[in-house]
Amino acid sequence: LAPTMTESAESRFHAFNFEGDERWRWYRGKVNMSPTLTAAEEQNCWERVKRRWYREHVDGSLSTNAPEPQPQPQPECEEPTPSAQGATSSSTGPTGVTRWRMYILLCCHLFILLSVLLYVVPLAGGHFAYASYYRALKIALAVYVFTWTLKYQWPGRNRALWMRALADDDTHYAMLCVILMARSPFILTVLPIATFSLFFVASVGGNFLATYAPGMSRVVGPTFSKILSMQDRALSMIAIHEITTGFALIFNLFVRGELLTTFLFWHFLKLRYTTKMHSRQAWGAIDGYFRAKLPTSGILRTFYNKISGFLHHMA
Repeated sequence: LAPTMTESAESRFHAFNFEGDERWRWYRGKVNMSPTLTAAEEQNCWERVKRRWYREHVDGSLSTNAPEPQPQPQPECEEPTPSAQGATSSSTGPTGVTRWRMYILLCCHLFILLSVLLYVVPLAGGHFAYASYYRALKIALAVYVFTWTLKYQWPGRNRALWMRALADDDTHYAMLCVILMARSPFILTVLPIATFSLFFVASVGGNFLATYAPGMSRVVGPTFSKILSMQDRALSMIAIHEITTGFALIFNLFVRGELLTTFLFWHFLKLRYTTKMHSRQAWGAIDGYFRAKLPTSGILRTFYNKISGFLHHMA
């Protein structure tokens, strides 16, 4: 009977429509494969990743190994991690992060969300709101540096690994935290950081409740799933928000003269534009709007061309 059940689970695994499953597409998008893998090693690695995911989310009776394992050594795969693009639906996190460490990160992200809420809706006066603002940035910076270190440690002279690290949301938002901590609070500049934390909480928190509090998971789980399903739309809105914040800082130069903050923030935007599809799409929409509204010549057109050229030059 056992071989029959195993063969049945194996046949269901091979017949499963992975591309039609939203959970798998979400998970797959967060898996980082080492750039040093050969094509055969990468294919073998994807097979193992699929099996682990299928056992956890679809059928636990599936064997962890293929019926005829490959004779070559098994390459190491990097587990998916919550990023600037959002968190995954798996309980596993950055390479080397145990489950309890992931739940500590969950508590940190919850505290970030609480601090941002107390800043946006000040219940105890302006001073308390400002303290909540900087508290959120400090905790977020610590979380991003910790997660980045676990994922990449020190890339050394590995150029491919450095390029992947530079495209990581943890790198981007650690940079944003440093920029924002060096100035007074600016309207809703912490919104991208709060969104990042929200998706992490929806993913890892949902898994935590499903493991330790199934009853509560049945109540809160649909809300978390709804949040995760809105990720793509939310990322597009955040990208637009980041760009409009950059323009607001330029106009703020004439009021407060914070040249260094504006300069650094636009380099943050350049990094986002170079590595993130949502940022390029958002800039394309904003760029089309301004070019249609501005006159074809004059000071405003020249000024705008300088700004847009700053982003296009690096892309």
